[in-house]
Amino acid sequence: MRQVSRCWVLFLAVAFIAAVVPVWAATQNALLTGSVFDSGGAPVAGATVRLINAGTGFSQGQTSDSDGNYTFAAVPPAEAYVLSVEMSGFATEIRQDLEISVGDNKLVLPPFLLQSAAPAAPEAAPAPSRTTAPAPAPTQPVA
Repeated sequence: MRQVSRCWVLFLAVAFIAAVVPVWAATQNALLTGSVFDSGGAPVAGATVRLINAGTGFSQGQTSDSDGNYTFAAVPPAEAYVLSVEMSGFATEIRQDLEISVGDNKLVLPPFLLQSAAPAAPEAAPAPSRTTAPAPAPTQPVA
């Protein structure tokens, strides 16, 4: 009877560890969320949001939803993340040196406010050339 109890306790201990370890490991990463708006305050849907950490090799992209929101799940903790937002017709916005800690539920503030991209400057037309007539020859002798 004692041997059956020992086996049962050992089985329960192994089952408990097997259940707890994945939950503990999942909390080692972080969640990063934020929003993208235009300069008028309207949400920007379909913007490409990139989260990159060159030191760890982490690189992930998301697309903002209809409310301008984006979410990065399972982000490994590290320093020096770069977050960028790109959308056609808008200037690219970049945030540098973001720090992500174990178990963070980080909201990026302030939200990204995209500015309209400056229209390409038209090529300058060459300045009109002025042709001047040669100076008339002197009519009086030079002394």
